[in-house]
Amino acid sequence: MSIDRRSFIRSLSGQAVRSVGAALAITGQVRQEIEGQLRDEAPTAEAAVEARSAGRSDLPAALGSAEIVPWAGEAVELGAWADEPAIPSMLTEAGVIAAVDQRQLPADVVRVTLGSAGEVVQAIRDGVIDGGLAIVGAAVQTLAMVADRASSAPPTSRAAIVSGAARALVGARPDVPLLRATLGAFVPDLDRIEIPSLGELRAAAESRAETVRAEHRALASIGAGWLRERFGPATDILLVGEFGPTSSASIGTTSSVLRAAAEAGMHLRVWVADGEPLARGAALLRASIGAAAIDVQSIPDAHLHRLLIEHDVKVVLLGASWVGGDGSFGGQLGSTSAALLARRREIQVVGVASRSMVVRESPGHRVAATHQTHRGVPLELVDGQLLDLTLTEVGVVGPGSMGRLA
Repeated sequence: MSIDRRSFIRSLSGQAVRSVGAALAITGQVRQEIEGQLRDEAPTAEAAVEARSAGRSDLPAALGSAEIVPWAGEAVELGAWADEPAIPSMLTEAGVIAAVDQRQLPADVVRVTLGSAGEVVQAIRDGVIDGGLAIVGAAVQTLAMVADRASSAPPTSRAAIVSGAARALVGARPDVPLLRATLGAFVPDLDRIEIPSLGELRAAAESRAETVRAEHRALASIGAGWLRERFGPATDILLVGEFGPTSSASIGTTSSVLRAAAEAGMHLRVWVADGEPLARGAALLRASIGAAAIDVQSIPDAHLHRLLIEHDVKVVLLGASWVGGDGSFGGQLGSTSAALLARRREIQVVGVASRSMVVRESPGHRVAATHQTHRGVPLELVDGQLLDLTLTEVGVVGPGSMGRLA
C-alpha cells in the first residue's frame, strides 16, 4: 500500500488554517483518500466474512451466518468499582439543572447551571451533557422542572408545555434509544402526555440506569473473559473510541472490559488512537481504569499504520457512541481507517457495545447525519462488516446481528 502523506503536509503548508474546523476538514479529506486506497486493496465485505468464517478456527463458526453466540467461557469477577455511581445531573432546590461539562473531562471538572429546557437541549446537542444515561438523567430532571413551572397553567396548556419539552429533549439526540424509551413512559408516542411527578421521573430514570449498569457489568465480565481466553496472559491492543464511563453515567464499556481483564491477571499494553482533541482518549482511559495495571499510551491516528507494522498488536477494539441495527458503529473519526488497516494485517477487529446502545428506530446512516459528535469528538459511520465480531453482555455477536439485541 502506498499512501502519499506529503499531500497532507502540502495541504497544511499551502494555506492558512484559520480554525479547528478547517483543520478537521483538511484532515478528513486526506483520511477519506487514505480509506479509499485501503478499500480498493481490501476484499469485499462478503468475501471478508467468508474468509473469516472459513479461515479462522478461533472465531465461532456461527458468526459466518451472523449469529449470536452466548458466552460459555469463564467470566471475570468484577471489583467494587463496577457499582460506583457516576456524577449525575441534578435538579437543585432553586429549580435549575446543575451538571458537569463533559467536554472538559478528565482534565477539569467544570460545573454548569441550566435554567430552562432550551438550555438543556442545547447542552445535549453541544456535548456538554453526553452519553445515554447522562442524557436521560438530565432530561427527566428537566421535564420535572418544566412541569413544576407550568403547575399553575390550565391542564391542557400544562400538558402541551410538558409534551413540547419532551419532544425537544428527544429531538436533541434521536440516536439515544434510552431517552425516547424513558420519556415515552409518560409521553406515549410523544402525542399524549401524563404529567409525572419528580419521584416518578427519578424512579423511571433509575430503573433504566440500573438496567444499563447491569448490561455494562455483564459486558465487562464477558469481554474480559473473552480477552483472557483468546490471548492468554498478555497482549497488545489498539483501542479506537474511548469515550469514558462518565458519558454513560455508569461503568464504561471498553474501559471496564480492559480494567476487568487487567485485574484478572492479564498484562495489557493499550495504544489509544487519538485525533482531535489530542490525547483525550488516553487520558479518559487512564481516569477510567483507576489503579488497574495497564500500560496506556496515546498515539495519533495518523500513526496507526506505523504502529501496526512495528508492534505486535493482536486486536483492535472499537468503542461506539451508538450502534445501528445493521451493526454499523457510530465510532470515533478514524475508526474506519483503523479497521481497514487491521484487516490488511489480519488483525481481529472487535466492537464493544451493549444492547442499550442499539438504535432501533433509524437506519445508521440517518442517525449519523443527525449526530456527528460525542462530547466534542467527531464521529463517523463504521460499516458493521468491517468488524469480525462484537462483544456484548450476552456473548459474541457476528456482523449484522446487533439489531436482534434491540
